Amino acid sequence: MSAAEPDQAARQAAAASHAEAHRLTGIQLVIAVVVLLVAGAAVGYALYGPSGVLRQPASAPAWQPGAATCRAAPLAHVHDPGRLKLAANCATASGLVQQVRYQPGDGDWEVTIAPDPQYRPFLTAADHGLLPVRVIPADLAQVPLPALGQHATVYGAWVLNRNLHDRAEIHPAWRIVAASAAPAGAAPRGPARSEPTRLALTATVRAPFTIMVRCAIGLAGQPVPASQVHLFVEIVNRAGGVASGGRPGPPTPWARPTSG
Repeated sequence: MSAAEPDQAARQAAAASHAEAHRLTGIQLVIAVVVLLVAGAAVGYALYGPSGVLRQPASAPAWQPGAATCRAAPLAHVHDPGRLKLAANCATASGLVQQVRYQPGDGDWEVTIAPDPQYRPFLTAADHGLLPVRVIPADLAQVPLPALGQHATVYGAWVLNRNLHDRAEIHPAWRIVAASAAPAGAAPRGPARSEPTRLALTATVRAPFTIMVRCAIGLAGQPVPASQVHLFVEIVNRAGGVASGGRPGPPTPWARPTSG
């Protein structure tokens, strides 16, 4: 063996080691890229969620006591409360009324306001700068609706609506105070409102039962059959709750608009 042969073998070994190092570096680089992509996807999902709308912390404006009572069970009598994420049991906001609209699907009235500047930071991207306020059927008799153009202060539960990309809402509102006179012709129009009625009846579990309701409108002191009725029924047990998956839970309104 010549003296050049050990040197050549050493050079080959060094080259092989260098190639192996480059191969390991390449694998490590691929792993690092994959980890960064996964981490980026996780961060993006945490910020935007499946809707692609930027999420914000579940904060809410402060409650201003005095004008209304803060309810211990703010989502009682709300239709499908599972879609709402409660950010604050009680909150207060104010702004200019942009729209007052009846929602026949669940009997709510939706009042849309352009909130005053101090309340805008609490909105989410899904609000598009406007705050929806819902008055549910159980509260309609006690909550006068504002008119378009009025400046109103709203008291109620601050929620994020999961079905609408975490849109911030006051839902339900149990007090609305209008601070200015309503413009002419701006009063909200819609179905006549009536007092909620509570009926006590006995029914067998899983057995069908029938509820018959006769509705009339008073015109000139005389009852006249109503041409259209939206009937919303909330069924509860003696303990005040409904069965949900075999477990007792809060009352959940079941609504079916009825015409006749």
